[in-house]
Parts: sequence; structure tokens; C-alpha cells
Amino acid sequence: MVEYDRPLDGLWLTCAACKAAGNVLEFAAQIWQIDEFEARGRLLARLPGGVVGLLDRQFNDARIREYVLRLFNAKDTF
Repeated sequence: MVEYDRPLDGLWLTCAACKAAGNVLEFAAQIWQIDEFEARGRLLARLPGGVVGLLDRQFNDARIREYVLRLFNAKDTF
């Protein structure tokens, strides 16, 4: 499922079958079972050059989300 992530002005993807969820970068990392940095590299190799800024923003958003979840000791993102 693809939804609009209003607070971060982006996409939020979820897969009911495998429970993957997150922005495009987080979702790809979960599907490929790699970290977000490596997923960013793979996506950049497959997508047009204009997406660099978008993926950088999503990488930063993922880091902020991870920090906040650790701060509050949350177990999952939704």
C-alpha cells in the first residue's frame, strides 16, 4: 500500500504480506534486507539522477525516525 506521509511530505509504503514499512528508502532496505545506506546506492543505480536529493532527504528522515523511536524506546514504527 502506498500512502501520503503528511508530516514528512512524502510517500509511506507498507506491505501486509512481509510487514515491511517506511519511506521509499526504508522500504527498499527492508525488502532487500540491507541497511538504508546500501539501499540508497542501489536505488541511485536504478533511478534517474534527479532523485539524489529525494533519497538524501529520505535517508535523513529515516535517521530522525530511528533516533526518536530509540529515544522513546518504541518497538516499531506504526
